[in-house]
Amino acid sequence: MKTKTRKGILKEAEERYRAVVESAPDGVGVIGGDYRFKYVNERLAEIHGYSREELIGKDLRDYLDEESKGLLADRDNQRKRGIRPSPHFEINILRKDRGVRNAEISARAMKDWKGDINIIVFLRDTTEHKRDEEEVRRNKENLQALMDGSPMAISWADMEGNIEYNNRKFRELFGYTVEDIPTIAEWRRLAYPDPVYRETIPLLAVMLAEAQKQGGDVTPIEVTVTCKDGSTRYVEQTGAFTSNRILAIYNDLTEHKWVEETLRESEEKYRTILEDIEEGYFEVDLAGNFTFVNDSACSLTGYSREELIGMNNRQYVDEENAKKIFEAFNQTYRTGEPAKVFDYEIIRKDGTKRQIEVSASLRKDSSGKPIGFRGVTRDITERNQAEEALRQSEERYRTILENIQEVYYEIDLAGKFLFVNEAFYEHLGYTKEEMIGQKSRQYQDEKTAKELREAYNRVYTTGEPIKAIEGQWIAKDGTKRIREMSASLIRDSEGKPIGFRGISRDITERKRMEEALKKSEEELRASNEELRAIEEELRATNEELHAANEELRKTQEELIRSEKLAAIGKLAGGVGHELRNPLGAIKNAVYYVKGKLANSELGKTEPRIMEFLGIMDDEINSSNKIISDLLNFSRVAKPTVSPAKIGKVMEDALSRLTVPENIEVINNVDANLTEVEIDPDQIRQVFVNIATNAIQAMPEGGKLTIDAKRGDKSFEVAISDTGDGISEDVIGKIFDPLFTTRAKGIGLGLAVCKSIIERHGGVIGVESKVGKGATFTIKLPLKAN
Repeated sequence: MKTKTRKGILKEAEERYRAVVESAPDGVGVIGGDYRFKYVNERLAEIHGYSREELIGKDLRDYLDEESKGLLADRDNQRKRGIRPSPHFEINILRKDRGVRNAEISARAMKDWKGDINIIVFLRDTTEHKRDEEEVRRNKENLQALMDGSPMAISWADMEGNIEYNNRKFRELFGYTVEDIPTIAEWRRLAYPDPVYRETIPLLAVMLAEAQKQGGDVTPIEVTVTCKDGSTRYVEQTGAFTSNRILAIYNDLTEHKWVEETLRESEEKYRTILEDIEEGYFEVDLAGNFTFVNDSACSLTGYSREELIGMNNRQYVDEENAKKIFEAFNQTYRTGEPAKVFDYEIIRKDGTKRQIEVSASLRKDSSGKPIGFRGVTRDITERNQAEEALRQSEERYRTILENIQEVYYEIDLAGKFLFVNEAFYEHLGYTKEEMIGQKSRQYQDEKTAKELREAYNRVYTTGEPIKAIEGQWIAKDGTKRIREMSASLIRDSEGKPIGFRGISRDITERKRMEEALKKSEEELRASNEELRAIEEELRATNEELHAANEELRKTQEELIRSEKLAAIGKLAGGVGHELRNPLGAIKNAVYYVKGKLANSELGKTEPRIMEFLGIMDDEINSSNKIISDLLNFSRVAKPTVSPAKIGKVMEDALSRLTVPENIEVINNVDANLTEVEIDPDQIRQVFVNIATNAIQAMPEGGKLTIDAKRGDKSFEVAISDTGDGISEDVIGKIFDPLFTTRAKGIGLGLAVCKSIIERHGGVIGVESKVGKGATFTIKLPLKAN
């Protein structure tokens, strides 16, 4: 017999050890002092969900949750303090498939042939055992809760039908005690007065018996129960055979039915709100398939509701944005926390791209199990474009500030520099690092620092900028410079003041020049005083000469006008009388001939004779009107004034006019207005003349409007028309005698009006725009002078 060598014995022992370890039902592994695996059997790799090759050399702690890592750290600390920890403890393993397994671990330290300490660990998967224990515990607690304090109404009866027990909820719900209902028959009589519901007890018994035979469940029955106090409750009734007893369970649905109705109404309101909001709202399942979208979400994507429902939310994005959506939703799923607002780019149905912003949260069922996600989305394309434009504008703004010759600065509310441009460094001689973050007052003398502090306080309090604050600034080389500064508030996006900004200019040289100029001005002031005295004397002389010239001009103009009016008046009187007599004879002759021809054979066979006679009659009337104007102009005398009401004078004047049907007269002058001292006949003539001109200015029709208002010492009447208006080159001449723009007339009507108003101590004027009509304004004193 061959003797085995020591090496052979060891090898045989190792093989037996490996065979035992490999066939062990528990995980077995060897780890070093750094917790890295040196060996794992197949069962240990299976528990972790990794291959042996993936585990060898890896740190055990990398596969544990935070609680288990902390447990290992506590055990290491115990060893360092000389305390021997228990070799048995429980850990939670994080598997490769992201599952979690509960395990019981036993560890034993040993030295290898090199003297290094290795730890042999035995790992038993206790996940299913834990679940079984938890299930037993829950069943036990549920049974205890059911019998001791169940929210369900419970009763049981023996096989004879005698009720032996009902719990607290049963008594609260229905008001009956065991003594009230000794038998099922009595319970049926008391609780089920309606014959339909009275049959539920025997029906339940039949169902229980059938379910027991088949090994199945009993279908609950909804019934209406009359309580001891006469009220009605809706309950769901079910039961079971247990220990030769009939167990009946009543679930009160009364509040549930009310809640269901309330929930239904709430759901309708919720859906209505979701449909009305401007933001897009969506719900997806865990796979990302849409289960609900509102109209705004449809508008945002360009798809209809029917197209979106069932579509995956990654179908309208590119690969990069699909990854962003997945990571955000996955984070929400793992943590249960709502996703931070994130944005991504979508591709609409028409191929256009839009930037959207999304906030999402987890959807759970009634048991708290995640079933999907819900979220709100907004189109931020325009906002992003605006932000980009703002960023570019900010870059241009900073570039401009850095390159302008004037000094620009920004400080916070404490007076520390936030930004200064290159010009500031050059002017004061400091570097950017020496100024940013430093308080501005260290570069100013004490007086300037105080004045600037007060100025900034005013800007902060009032919100109004200050354009110029002067003060002395101290350069790095110690020289003092006079600077002029402006200051205005810097506000954040919410309008809250956060600092000040402004422009600073070096005015040292300007101040020196101003001082020199001031001295020169003082020297000139004495000389100017002498010149001023001479100028005053000359000005007084000139004013006297100007006044004398003006008085002479007015006297000459009035003399010319008087002579002109006198000549016109004399001519008017003579010519008027000489022409009126022959015109009267002609008019009588025309009247006589018209009468004779009206019914004669000649009048019938020659109708144009009558037409020509009518033309002659009209022309005679026009000539008479001209003669009347001449005579009126020649006879204008000093007015005989007496108190009269302008409103009544105006009514009398309008009654004397023939107004065409296409002209609307709007008289806003109250007949009972305050009395004015006037010559009523002359003022009536003025109103008639102006109103006649207004009517003639509207051959196509229009509106004649008369307004009046009373002042403290005068009364004003305005007569307006909607005619063609008066051009600028004519309006200054319309009151001149013999000036007219009409084919008929000699231009004396308005001249007469002006003469009458001025004799009353009043003023007449006109305002007009071509195509907009004209307004004649007459202003008369309340009392005659």
